[in-house]
Amino acid sequence: MMSGLVKRWEEFPLKWKGVVLAVLPLVVLLLSASMALWGNRQREWTENALAHHIALSNSLEDVQFLVVNAETGIRGYLLTRRSEFLEPYRRAQRELPAQRKQLEQLVASEPGAEPRQEKTSRLKRIETLLSAQMKNLSGLQGRTMLSSAALLPRLEQSKRNMDNLRVELRLMRHTEEGLMNQRLSDITRVRRWDYLGIALTLIVGIIARAVWVYLFNTGFSTRLERVRDNVKARERGESLPYDATTTPDALGELEREIAALASKS
Repeated sequence: MMSGLVKRWEEFPLKWKGVVLAVLPLVVLLLSASMALWGNRQREWTENALAHHIALSNSLEDVQFLVVNAETGIRGYLLTRRSEFLEPYRRAQRELPAQRKQLEQLVASEPGAEPRQEKTSRLKRIETLLSAQMKNLSGLQGRTMLSSAALLPRLEQSKRNMDNLRVELRLMRHTEEGLMNQRLSDITRVRRWDYLGIALTLIVGIIARAVWVYLFNTGFSTRLERVRDNVKARERGESLPYDATTTPDALGELEREIAALASKS
């Protein structure tokens, strides 16, 4: 089979041999570029997803930090009746709207319909608890004259709201942390694929170079050596060592011309 392929290659016209030899390096280049492009696209997507999960996790932590401090501030105000203890609560009132909007935007931009729907549902529960907690804290700040027994139901409600809110925030952060770990694993996997792609490109390049050299030798060098030997044999008046090929190119015509001249002498 191999000898048949070699013979067919030898019969190829020179211009087509040139095309084949020119295309071989191009194929290797395209293979290398395609693998590099694929790796870059995968890495870009993974890094963007990782940044998204980090931003969402940080935003959840900021929301919890504001609400916990707001509750602590209200309790301190009820105990001391000093207005400076209300500053964490007022800060939460100022910053929570922007934090809630950021959370909504991050969830809305979550890639994938199913994860986005799941996070949207969880965010609605968080929003409901946040609204209930801030409303309850707002009502507590004006209750300094009430007795401990009168304040107890509102404080208990505040604790329940906060406990439930912590659970929802923790679950959502846990989900994001799991996704972050998965994205980090994806980055490692893409890096391994990059190394594999470099190795494969190198191997294919070496093979293509060897094939190029082989095809050049069988397609050009060998035929030129045969023409040279035929010319020398004709000059010495000897029979030609190689028969002329039927290849329809300039070198084939030269072979046939030499054979024709040899037959006349």
